[in-house]
Amino acid sequence: MKAAPGVDLVGDVLSEAFREKIAAEGASVVLCCNILEHLTDPLVFSRACGLIVPPGGYLIATVPYSYPHHKDPIDTGLRPSPAQIAMMFPELSLVEGEIVSSMTYLQESLRSKAEMSLLLKNFLKSLFPFYHPKKWRSRAHRFLWLFRPYKVSIAVLRRPDEAGI
Repeated sequence: MKAAPGVDLVGDVLSEAFREKIAAEGASVVLCCNILEHLTDPLVFSRACGLIVPPGGYLIATVPYSYPHHKDPIDTGLRPSPAQIAMMFPELSLVEGEIVSSMTYLQESLRSKAEMSLLLKNFLKSLFPFYHPKKWRSRAHRFLWLFRPYKVSIAVLRRPDEAGI
């Protein structure tokens, strides 16, 4: 957690006081994007996020579905479908879910000279698993997506309004 330009609120979603602060902002949509795979207990976090959604409000969650291992600082390997995401937010109902394809690792790397250079560097380092073996897995794993697209699960969830609709 850190304050940065463009960040309006900084706090712990697991804290009731912080959730109340968020609710006071009056947002009707909560975004939970590409974070669940980095948590040791994503269910605790998802339930806390679900509590922020007001009656009649929405939560949009995205999680990698087919994507390389990526430490930031950890990657638990969570790769749920939209229906599995919905199960992580039991107080909300799935409105729409989809698995969306994106680019490949090669397409991503061709966007700039710096990214192409990184691809080449990672390729060369992946040939030597004894060189930084802890980093080798992440580096080599990414090459499984050299020609196949990354995929992301997207779930749009809704909390029923006061009338239960």
